[in-house]
Amino acid sequence: MKLFKRIIVATCSVALLAGLALSGCGDDKETAETTAAAEETTEAQAETEAVEDETQPEDDAATDTGADVSALLPDGVLKMGLDDSLPPMGFRDEKNEIVGFDVDLAREAAKHLGVELELVPIDWSMKQQELDAENVDCLWNGYSWTEERAAACALTRPYMENMQVLVTMAESNIQSLDDMAGKKLSLQEGSTAELALDEAAEFKDSLDEVVPFKENVTAFKDIEAGQTDGLLIDSIMADYYIAQQDNPEDYVIVGDPLAIEDYVIAFRKDDTELRDLIEATLVEMKEDGSLGAIATEWFGKDITVIGE
Repeated sequence: MKLFKRIIVATCSVALLAGLALSGCGDDKETAETTAAAEETTEAQAETEAVEDETQPEDDAATDTGADVSALLPDGVLKMGLDDSLPPMGFRDEKNEIVGFDVDLAREAAKHLGVELELVPIDWSMKQQELDAENVDCLWNGYSWTEERAAACALTRPYMENMQVLVTMAESNIQSLDDMAGKKLSLQEGSTAELALDEAAEFKDSLDEVVPFKENVTAFKDIEAGQTDGLLIDSIMADYYIAQQDNPEDYVIVGDPLAIEDYVIAFRKDDTELRDLIEATLVEMKEDGSLGAIATEWFGKDITVIGE
């Protein structure tokens, strides 16, 4: 009887051990199969991601600056604040359409970025308020660098050079800044001509009156009519305006420049990524020749300086 019990116990023990062994083998097999399947899935996902990366359009990818265009301009539109009475940078032609060097420049930059350009004419004397209120993304229209503006905005590197010059009518016989003593000087309100005049305190004090105008074109009309004696204005605008007249010899640019400046593009102070993106695009345009082509169309040669 005891022998029979021992045989039963031994048989059960062997069966139990065999069951455990079989169970262990089953677990190992399932684990191996699961691991293999996971590896195959991971490899397939990696291949799919690689294909997606290769086929992703460059326009949707980050630019050379590392900035994502769609994140910076989610509507796909760059709103350009400008004075639409500032030839040759931005003005209205005979069809009342806004044209100009800066307009063509901005339009080509927008094309490079794959976004639309929206032209937003503003009161130039209120340009900082328009920018801060986010009515525009940038100020791009014969905008000169100053310390005050650099403190208030994120500015690009200079893309053109400019000077503040005195324009008079040839018949006035004004041949120097000293000859303006006791006479009336016109300029555009809110322009760097005002800042240049403030810096030239002795010249300003010698004047009889400073007459501000909303637009440079109106100021030109004023000296032509003899209402004021001279106009302080950007040299690029003076050269262009005079060249367009029937009798350019009737105008004279007098003496040395009152100030030497650089044209830049202004963005809100915290919009440095958008600033860097536009600046990098202008450098690319300089390299591919499109920037020079636009400058040559307006000025007869490439007078831009960015990327040099």
